[in-house]
Amino acid sequence: MTGFFKSMPGEIFEAACIDGCSIYGCFIRIALPLSRVGMFVAGIMTFVGNWNELLLAMVFISDVAKKTLPVTLTYFVGPYATNYVQMFAAIIIAIAPTVIVYSIFSNQIVDGLTTGAVKG
Repeated sequence: MTGFFKSMPGEIFEAACIDGCSIYGCFIRIALPLSRVGMFVAGIMTFVGNWNELLLAMVFISDVAKKTLPVTLTYFVGPYATNYVQMFAAIIIAIAPTVIVYSIFSNQIVDGLTTGAVKG
C-alpha cells in the first residue's frame, strides 16, 4: 500500500487543501478512491493467506470440530498409509475458492500489483 500512496501526486492534495478540504477530507475524498485497486489487491492477498493458513491453526485450535480445512487435509496422511484419492478430492475442494476468486478478479489483481510498483 505504501507504493500506492507514494505514487499519488502531491499536487492533488495541495489543490484540495487550497479549496478548503481538511486532512481527513483529503484522505477520504481523494486518497481512498485513488487507492481502491491497491486495497482490493491487499484484501485478496490477505484472503489467500488466511485461507491457506496451516501452522497457526494447528497450534492454536485444539478442538477437532473447529479445525480449519488445511489442518483437516493433514488427516489424510497416516504413519503407514496415505489415502490419495480422498486427499486429492479434498485438495480440489480446498483450492476451489481461491481459484474462483482469482479468476473473477484477475484483471484487478494484475492492475493493482503493477500500479503500485511503477516508479518515476
